[in-house]
Amino acid sequence: MMKNNAENNIPEEGPEHRIINAPVVESDVNRFIKEMQQGTIWKNNSHSSISLFNSGSLRIALLGMHEKAILKPHSTNSNISVQVLQGTIKFITEERPIILKKGHMIALQSNIQHSIESLTDSFFILTIAVIPK
Repeated sequence: MMKNNAENNIPEEGPEHRIINAPVVESDVNRFIKEMQQGTIWKNNSHSSISLFNSGSLRIALLGMHEKAILKPHSTNSNISVQVLQGTIKFITEERPIILKKGHMIALQSNIQHSIESLTDSFFILTIAVIPK
């Protein structure tokens, strides 16, 4: 099933039976990366994602970006973190660009404009901590 992540307009693909909200949610991220790489969304688009967890107050997604793909500048009213699992990305804030490689992570407070450029085929975990209104 293909979904669209409205926040970043990222095509999303994944099995409907996947549980993303329960008291305990376990994810085989390496398996999801392989499945994404074999899927049509990955083959036909510059980037794709799947939701790993969504409780309303906490959202975790796996994002994949092809080399030279760009997520345009945007901001969110939530705190976020990005942890690179494979590849290298350039995470760009108004303050400065930051190169993140496998094993590197960045965290941002809410409302900080940022963009991402993938320097190689890359996969990373995006965590969004929703701030209550």
